[in-house]
Amino acid sequence: MTVNTQSFKAFIRKSVFLISAFLFFPLFMSAHIAINDRCLDAYKSILSLKFEKASAILKEEEKADPDNLFPVYLEDYIDFLSAFISESDTRYAQYGKNFDKRLSLIKKGDKNSPYLNLFLDNMQLHYALTQVRFGDNLSSATSFSAAFHSFEDNENRFPAFLSHKTGLGLTQILAAMIPDNYQWMLSMLGISGETETGLKALQKVVDYSGNDEFINIGKMEAIFLMAITGERFSTNKKIPLQIMQRFAGQQTGFPTQDNPLYIFARAKIFSAAGLNDKAIEVLSLYRPGPGDFPFFYLSYMMGAAKLNRLDRDGDLLFGRYIANASGKNFIKSSYQRLAWDALLKGDHQKYEQYRKLTLSQGSTRSESDKQAQKEASFAGKISVPLLKARLLFDGGYYDRSLDILLGTRMIEVILSKKDLVEYHYRLGRIYQETGQTAKALESYNQTILKGSGESWYFAANAALQSGLIMESQKKFAEAAVFFRRCLSMENTEYKNSLDQKAKAGLKRIKSHLP
Repeated sequence: MTVNTQSFKAFIRKSVFLISAFLFFPLFMSAHIAINDRCLDAYKSILSLKFEKASAILKEEEKADPDNLFPVYLEDYIDFLSAFISESDTRYAQYGKNFDKRLSLIKKGDKNSPYLNLFLDNMQLHYALTQVRFGDNLSSATSFSAAFHSFEDNENRFPAFLSHKTGLGLTQILAAMIPDNYQWMLSMLGISGETETGLKALQKVVDYSGNDEFINIGKMEAIFLMAITGERFSTNKKIPLQIMQRFAGQQTGFPTQDNPLYIFARAKIFSAAGLNDKAIEVLSLYRPGPGDFPFFYLSYMMGAAKLNRLDRDGDLLFGRYIANASGKNFIKSSYQRLAWDALLKGDHQKYEQYRKLTLSQGSTRSESDKQAQKEASFAGKISVPLLKARLLFDGGYYDRSLDILLGTRMIEVILSKKDLVEYHYRLGRIYQETGQTAKALESYNQTILKGSGESWYFAANAALQSGLIMESQKKFAEAAVFFRRCLSMENTEYKNSLDQKAKAGLKRIKSHLP
């Protein structure tokens, strides 16, 4: 029997190809993303800070389906929240070691899957946020740039994929928050953020009313981010409260009322809305169980809320936070509030002790700690009535705050020029919050006249708030004058935050100006 040589060679080549394809197919095609009940339970446990429970579930999933990439993403999520919440250097280092390995594993999946791209983008974003948290700002710029551009690219590729819009919205908002002195870096990286664009993207996720459990679990992230960022940028601080109430009324079954992240978000929003009693009520729900990852910052929040009401047991909560905190953020702020608590109780020796600890402990990475450091450097006499009025205002107890300011002799309230400027500023804030805008503008005018040129934030914020009042009255030209006045004040406290709000105001009224 004669065999055709060419046909035989062709047969051999085809056979080798088929055998090779069969043998190596699993290497190229086995990695996949399975959104199943087991992984969704782990996802919910992670967002409830039940990391031990989540890890046990993920081990079961890895045994059942070792090629599923969803557990890889969720394990990275645990590392992210562990490092971010605890601020532990050890956890941060471990997170960094695991991050690159997990990123490489995720990249082995199907590049045409919107879930795979969501996981990659979120991982880059989470790592960038954590790098900032630990002061690695230059490294975070690389991670954030990768996440920012990838979110934009994938929005174009998968415009209908709702879960992707949470990270898309957050990157837009974060880019808009970058201070002016870093704008050159943004330009080099091709980054330009829009707060309104970011909020609209988050809003789409919050408004989802379907039955996709993956989206409904992820909605907690969206409501959390939208509430916190909305509090910062919105001219109406009631808006985040309305968003939270709408979310709570949807009865999605997750999160439960005692979820730590949900408690944090709700308490933050209630505090910003001047509902301090509600914040205390919500924070009281936090009771971590065995194996739950601790969220000690909630003790700091409860202490601050108690102090704002002039309760006498807030010191215990600040002490608990200081004793358990792994990082250095809010340590100075805690000692500052311990000093205030001692002063309100008439213990001047303890006040001085805590004032000095404010200067020597912690870091100045956060705005609260920077402010605490600056105020603690003043060794002079503190106006107790003014301090009480300040705390009560922060808690939304406007009538009690006003009674102190107007019912105490001026010689007891005003002990320095700063006290005089703050006195007019506090009056302005109370009048504004209680709808007495004419009186508010009058007090703000006095604040600007007496406080301009100083490093205190009172005059700058008085200008900003005057602009917001004018904007609400549709007096746009006057509003622009005040917004620009705010921007013109150099070297003031909270300048970055105040400038962002003033710029946002000018942008809103731009079409109404000549």
